[in-house]
Amino acid sequence: MQKMKSLRKALTDSVPQLKANREMMRIFADEGNIDARLAASLSHEKIYTLNVIVCDFVGDPDLSFVSVAAGLRENQPDIGISISVQLTERTIVRNENGALHISYAPELPLHEPVMQPTKLYINGELVSW
Repeated sequence: MQKMKSLRKALTDSVPQLKANREMMRIFADEGNIDARLAASLSHEKIYTLNVIVCDFVGDPDLSFVSVAAGLRENQPDIGISISVQLTERTIVRNENGALHISYAPELPLHEPVMQPTKLYINGELVSW
């Protein structure tokens, strides 16, 4: 599948984080079929949905989106693009005097950077510094 290879290359060439960590990206074909006619040759057309998953990406997602759009402009200009993002939202439901009250929890604050420890204690005993 040439377009899959081309898109993978476009992303790894233009997104430094993906170039350095190729295992962050998974690309696979979903829900495909082959369109073949009763012709003298075995020529055919592959029709499929390409699924690109990038895990643990830190940075501006536009870098990936623009790279995908640029690759598709060259290889599949008539495409429709669908972006799926798995999100979570916390809903709080309280029962107050027989009435349900719904509210939405704010997002958790971002974690502060963890400071590098200088000493290690086990059961109160200093074992490393």
